[in-house]
Amino acid sequence: MSISNTLQRFLTSHNVTYEVITHPYSETSMASAQTAHVPVERMVKAVVLKDEKGYVIAAIPSTNHLNLREINQAMKRQLALASEEELCELFGDCSAGAIPAVGEAFGMPTIWDEQLAYEPDFYLEGGDHQELVHISHYDFMEMMKSCPHGTFSAHN
Repeated sequence: MSISNTLQRFLTSHNVTYEVITHPYSETSMASAQTAHVPVERMVKAVVLKDEKGYVIAAIPSTNHLNLREINQAMKRQLALASEEELCELFGDCSAGAIPAVGEAFGMPTIWDEQLAYEPDFYLEGGDHQELVHISHYDFMEMMKSCPHGTFSAHN
């Protein structure tokens, strides 16, 4: 498998320069970073949330866990985790557990954790369990410039 076609089209249409990093199969963002030999603090994971208004992707450092209370206060919503079944429906060209942290590519709002603002570059899941997408700090911030942000995750 290669990176998600949806993600690839989005990156190309937004003139994002990216590199695909292939690595041995892994189940989690942290494991993907480790098997790809990239800094885990630069790995961005997607947490898909939902409420009666719809879905949202929270982009957070892979070394962190999401604080739902904080994100609900920031968004003024009552978000909860989306189910695996919902993820399969929403991200048809992605494997479960390998969702790219770029909601706009899938027509979904994104909120990003401000802790990401300090990294020089980023690695995202590419949509399968064997490829990461490496992008510059500038390109990531350009993609996120119209997205809300705050501090709503903490180091594991």
